Amino acid sequence: MQYRKNPLITKTLIFLNITIHLFILIYGVYIKSDPLWLQEFYFQFGLVPVEFWNGSFWQPFTAMFLHGYQGLSLHLLVNMIALWSLGSAIEVTIGSIPFTWLYFISGLFGSLFVVLFQSDLTIPTIGASGAVMGLLAALAIFYPKSTLFVFFFPMKARTAALIFGLGSLVLAFIDSSSNISHIGHFGGFIGGFLYTKLALQLKIGDNQLYTYKDPYEELEEEIEERIKNIEELRQDLRKYPFTFDSWDERDEPTPKTRTRKIYFDPETGKFYIIE
Repeated sequence: MQYRKNPLITKTLIFLNITIHLFILIYGVYIKSDPLWLQEFYFQFGLVPVEFWNGSFWQPFTAMFLHGYQGLSLHLLVNMIALWSLGSAIEVTIGSIPFTWLYFISGLFGSLFVVLFQSDLTIPTIGASGAVMGLLAALAIFYPKSTLFVFFFPMKARTAALIFGLGSLVLAFIDSSSNISHIGHFGGFIGGFLYTKLALQLKIGDNQLYTYKDPYEELEEEIEERIKNIEELRQDLRKYPFTFDSWDERDEPTPKTRTRKIYFDPETGKFYIIE
């Protein structure tokens, strides 16, 4: 698997979401200035369950890139901050292609839960929140002990995932007046969890934070270690006379008076002195 230091897909998703939002804001609100056009646009490309069952099968995908058009949408801002915080860490861990699958499967699972459990809903459901919830579930599997700042409060990733996941499930039953798609959030969470566990075949709690390391840095460290090893040998050899011979496992040692041999072991990458 090829890892990327640069989270390209995460940046692309953020760019697309912001660009689409600016288009709706500039064209629909300021240029066209037609509330009816805005309403039709969101009903066509947002997720409206009754329209989905009537043949608007593109809506689960397009709804993931729409947010409220009221100026600099808080909905968009929160989702993009979460996408950058979670997505960049996950993408450099699993690679861009698996991350892309994770993101869209999570978002589509959120839409699936909406059309299944709110099939009679006649208003649009929009936003990338379902996909972001899937990333939170994946983060809890990849880095369960990593610290997140949730509304400025530090919290372990596993704890945050449990709170938001179970909270979304509970709120889906008791909160019907906030215009927040809690069932969509929960569906995205389940989608991210299932894809991470089943498709990526990872074990909960066994994964450590992936840190990108330049191969040239590793080579430099290896060279520095060998130089250090040689310097230590020089200090030892100043105390005793020695005979420098090449070492071969097939050679039989020849007794010498007050002599020592130095050889390099290719398996360990170190120099050794033998009597």
